[in-house]
Amino acid sequence: MAKRDNDMKSKVDRIVEKFLGFNEPVLAATALNCVNNGYDKKKTTEKLGNLLDTSKAEKLAEKLSGLYTEGVKDTKTNRKRHFDDLDPFTENKKIKSDRDADKKGDVLSSNEIKNMMANAQKMIEERKKSLMAIKGGSNTNSQPPVKSAPKALPTPPISSTVSAVRVPDEKAKKIALLQAQIKNKLSSGVLGFDGSGIQVGKPTPLILDSEGRTVDSTGREVQLTHVVPTLKANIRAKKREEFKAQLQEKPTEESSEAKFFDPRISARSNVRNRKALRFHEPGKFQQMADRMRMKAQLQKLQSEISQIAKKTGITSATKLAQIAPKVEQTSADIPHVEWWDSVVLLNDSYGPDDEEPKLKEEAITHLIEHPIQMKAPTVPSKPVYMPVFLTKKERKKLRRQNRRETWKEEQEKIRLGLVAPPEPKVLKGFLLLVCETLGMEGDI
Repeated sequence: MAKRDNDMKSKVDRIVEKFLGFNEPVLAATALNCVNNGYDKKKTTEKLGNLLDTSKAEKLAEKLSGLYTEGVKDTKTNRKRHFDDLDPFTENKKIKSDRDADKKGDVLSSNEIKNMMANAQKMIEERKKSLMAIKGGSNTNSQPPVKSAPKALPTPPISSTVSAVRVPDEKAKKIALLQAQIKNKLSSGVLGFDGSGIQVGKPTPLILDSEGRTVDSTGREVQLTHVVPTLKANIRAKKREEFKAQLQEKPTEESSEAKFFDPRISARSNVRNRKALRFHEPGKFQQMADRMRMKAQLQKLQSEISQIAKKTGITSATKLAQIAPKVEQTSADIPHVEWWDSVVLLNDSYGPDDEEPKLKEEAITHLIEHPIQMKAPTVPSKPVYMPVFLTKKERKKLRRQNRRETWKEEQEKIRLGLVAPPEPKVLKGFLLLVCETLGMEGDI
């Protein structure tokens, strides 16, 4: 039988592997189960449809149905050969004798089981009585009585019964195994009772006093352990901290090559970090270029001014910056001195009207300071270039493009309903077609 199952399993595995092109153990197990249970094609397709498409499941079910029919034929031929080889008269006698022996053995084993169960019930009652006595003694006396050891389970004499009825050795082994199982059940606690008398598998009873506190059977207060659920993130953070602490506690092995390394230099990783894309705003680099040009022009202007000042004899920095007003003064604050006279006046006042103002003679030179010329508001800031004259072909092309754009705009407005469509034109060429009826009547 085992050989037949192995052969069937190998055949099913081969069919599945040939059908899919690779080995799939789950599908092979499902297909083998369908073949062993003798499912028809429809039921096999339903079972395989959970793992495959319907079309593929139907094809695989057809192949498995052929395999099932082959297996049934093989079993039939094996059975025929087996019964042909046997002698019917001798086999009938052997079968009858075996059945009688089995019946006798079964009767004996059932009687023994009944006796064992009765003994087990007696043991349970004795244990209950001893537990009740222990509880009563603990309430009255301070010292609890010593537990009496349980009596050994009496086993029925197996040898006499076996010898009397001539039970085979196999039956004796089965009975001994059954006795050992019952002893184990009794020692561990029959019917769910352990040594303490509390039923196994049930929680301890919750006892509350008048104040609502949890107490045990003796009346003492019990602190219950409250399990607080924690988040996964907190658990991961705790594990991370523990791992870091373990790494810090782990002593670092100082190698002989450590003195050749500088701890200030950070070691580069072998993996190259991928840089993210950074997009600049349009016109950023144009602004930077304009600033650089303005800076270069300012430096050039300053160098020219310094060269001119050296040539004219002005060694120190000119007071052009001081001449220009820095603070915007309101109309209420009228200055006592004009800003262009403040450079040459000795004091910040003109003095009395009948006297001449006191001047700084060292500040007066033969040089003339010209004011900075301002651009007229009408002059454009951008340079005006001379217009380029187009050729005849270029002008035609430009006109054509402009006409095309205007026509597209008109069509778009008509499509959106902003402008009414133009009325149909009546030209001289097809005037008779339009006014055909009028021409025939002679009204034209």
